[in-house]
Parts: sequence; C-alpha cells; structure tokens
Amino acid sequence: MHLQEDFVRGIYPYGFERPSAKQQRAIKPMIKGHDVIGQVQSGTSKTATFLIAMLQSIDTQLRDKKFYAQNLLYKSKRYYWNF
Repeated sequence: MHLQEDFVRGIYPYGFERPSAKQQRAIKPMIKGHDVIGQVQSGTSKTATFLIAMLQSIDTQLRDKKFYAQNLLYKSKRYYWNF
C-alpha cells in the first residue's frame, strides 16, 4: 500500500500487521483524497481504516507557525440497548 515506513513501524506495536482486503480498498483512495463509502460488520476496524488514511496523509514537513487542521474525523457511536 506504500505507507510511510515510520508510520508502519509506529502502528505495528499496537497489533496492526496487515490491513484486510476491505481496509486496503478503502485506505488507498482515501489517501489520495477521494470520498469512500463502505459497509462492513461491527468490529472490523473501521475507525482504524480512517485513522490510517488520515495519519498517512498528514504533511509532517509543515513548519508554518499558523495552526490549521489537516484532517478531521467525526465518529458517531450509536448504542443499542435490549431490555
């Protein structure tokens, strides 16, 4: 997937070794700035997929003193209760 080497070394200690096929299909276009729509089951690391693409796209060479967001992730979590 051509992820930055430092980034890959940083996520390996957290148990991330290789993205699933669905993650790969989502991460590649997201890194390129494209919109992605997908549907997968609960517990399939959807948040990790977004974060990998977001962190990969951050320009770490920016040295401008002005702060601006390079990425923004809003994650809504719904809880369903069975009574």
